[in-house]
Amino acid sequence: MYTRAVAAFRASGSIHPVCPTHQKFAKLCVVKDTMKDNYGRPFFVCSERRNSCKFWQWGDVFEGPRPLCQHGMVCCERKVKKDGPNQNRLFYCCPKDDSCGFFEWKQQGPRVTNTGIVLFSNPLQYQYMIEETGETFNSSKSNTKEAYDEFRRFGLTSELDKIDLL
Repeated sequence: MYTRAVAAFRASGSIHPVCPTHQKFAKLCVVKDTMKDNYGRPFFVCSERRNSCKFWQWGDVFEGPRPLCQHGMVCCERKVKKDGPNQNRLFYCCPKDDSCGFFEWKQQGPRVTNTGIVLFSNPLQYQYMIEETGETFNSSKSNTKEAYDEFRRFGLTSELDKIDLL
């Protein structure tokens, strides 16, 4: 099960995430509860044993690299809580207590996940889903990022234009 989870992470096209609090590579884990919908799905958590933070990220969803602050550290991702037009919008900031003042809005692109293999397809096809719209598409690419890039080039729909990068 673990080897399949590692393969799913590698196929997503993501880089290995770094815990922004401890600046160490995150630990790859797998959902082991057979009663859960996400059984066998990879995810990352903080690798610190004694003083772990709340870092958590799915391992099979493409996530681009986080920017570095002026300290040269991987930034934290936060969500605006204050009421207003930016409520629930994601941004990056410095992870240190003595912040360097770094701030950058996170670009909101669609999240794409691999939902499985298309049965009886020749050549082998993978099915992907765009989480924001629920739209699915097939591709022969096993890498999630490459499959989505191919989909954008050849099969972009009007609904995706609404979600496109800011």
